[in-house]
Amino acid sequence: MTLILSRISDAYALQVTDRLVSQRIGTNNNPVDLLANKNILYIARDGVACFAYTGLAALGGKATDVWIAEQMTGLALEGSPCTRIDRTTVLTLHEVLTTLPSIMDVALRSSAVPLQLVIIGWRWQTRRRWRRAFPFYAKVTKLPKKEAVVEIAPRYWHYRRRLWFDASPSGSLENNAVMTLGSAISKLPEPDDASEALADAIRKVAESNKYVGKDCMSVAIAPPHIASVCRIRFMPFQVRTGSSRWLPGRMFPIAYSPFIVTPQMVVSPSEMSGGGIIVAAGPWRVEVFAPERTAEVLFTMQSQKRNPL
Repeated sequence: MTLILSRISDAYALQVTDRLVSQRIGTNNNPVDLLANKNILYIARDGVACFAYTGLAALGGKATDVWIAEQMTGLALEGSPCTRIDRTTVLTLHEVLTTLPSIMDVALRSSAVPLQLVIIGWRWQTRRRWRRAFPFYAKVTKLPKKEAVVEIAPRYWHYRRRLWFDASPSGSLENNAVMTLGSAISKLPEPDDASEALADAIRKVAESNKYVGKDCMSVAIAPPHIASVCRIRFMPFQVRTGSSRWLPGRMFPIAYSPFIVTPQMVVSPSEMSGGGIIVAAGPWRVEVFAPERTAEVLFTMQSQKRNPL
């Protein structure tokens, strides 16, 4: 059960999640994947947003993040290369929130496990310029034997409150902890500092909740009228290492990236080393951070190996 912490204000939108996927067998919790992807960065005509899910980890024989990305793009993304450059039919955020709940109702009709999507970012009217963009928050919840429920923050919520902070699923943090953490990060003007604070909070929960992991993913989105920049950081509890088929027998520090969906390309969840990458999507600049290059490894990037669910 992934823990999703979201912080949205006029300054930036930020989402931090853990990466653990587990399977409940009786009273035991069986970790299936410590580093599963739970995030999709989505750049559309009417906004840019980060999607994160908690709950059901596999749907239609695929990882849930793959299934969601396929519904958004109409592409077959299971086992696709790390970067697919093609003109993509990217739905607007409005279309996603209109059509995805009904698709979830059909696909999860017999599921006994809930699924919840938390969506944060910036929206604007497609005929307006980005200076009219507003911070955006939405949640789609599908409970067993019930229809999906969509919650969308009022468009001008930021006129009345300085910050929107949310912990999903509800009950993952006590109310006092939510209020304390929300107050603490409201005082942090830099998203990197807020990311560290939220990752620390997730790791504290993981010490007593076996369904929450300690490795985290952070996605920060700047206001488009100030800087069209998204920053993605993998935040491991301990250094994660990997290898490459181009460098057999060598192990080196790696970072992971989520799905990145744009009208021009889809970058599947990947593992990389050598300073990260920059993805250009029109005027948007997506910065993905990774361990710095070394004498042995200048740069490497490959699709993330997904454990069967």
